Amino acid sequence: MAGLRSAFAKLLKENPIQEVEQTETEAGLIKGIGQSLKESYQAIQNIPVLKASILTIAGINTVFSAVSPLVILAMKEFSDFVIVNSSITLALVFNLFSVGYILGSSLGMAFFKHVRLSNLLKCCTVLSVILFVGFYFHNIYIVMATILVTTMTTGIINPKLYALIMNELPEDKLATINAGMGTIFNIGMLAGQTLVALMVTLLSVTSIPLIFLLLSVGLVSYTILVGRRPKNEVVVKA
Repeated sequence: MAGLRSAFAKLLKENPIQEVEQTETEAGLIKGIGQSLKESYQAIQNIPVLKASILTIAGINTVFSAVSPLVILAMKEFSDFVIVNSSITLALVFNLFSVGYILGSSLGMAFFKHVRLSNLLKCCTVLSVILFVGFYFHNIYIVMATILVTTMTTGIINPKLYALIMNELPEDKLATINAGMGTIFNIGMLAGQTLVALMVTLLSVTSIPLIFLLLSVGLVSYTILVGRRPKNEVVVKA
């Protein structure tokens, strides 16, 4: 054992372990995110349908990030917002997200190939209004049905959005755009969750859905204003 120790010590002396220098600081990371967002914004300026789609999806992420906390809050406050019991209700709601997305991804290629991306996004924003109407009247069945249809629509949208990006952007911009899109979408979700966290401490369970309902109406208005089909827009076939 002594021989092993001396040999190991000699080896370490001749080839000391080098500490890996941390080259990416917090400031550098923030700067990189900002640069990615800036480059993404510049790249999509000449593609109005892509710009509108990204901003709309970010808005949808913002309002739909409130679903999980609102379901839990509504179950605590309203006995008629429960199917059998709280555990079953939560399981049903969360499973609907996966089931809806899988159905949308499967059916999209067969039945919605010729539907424009902008129309699908309008559908999602209208569904968000219906969703928060369900929350406001604490109707679990409206909420669950809307979640299912919305996630199905999302499953149809994703391949169309990806096809649009691949068709409209140069290859050297794809990585930048994907990184920027991911950042924008995550910011939307974070904003929605932060908003709910603040509202829970200040407002009633009935008031929170009302505010998100108004935000959803604003989102619908935005999609209507920017959703007019430009002359050079083509139908994206996923």
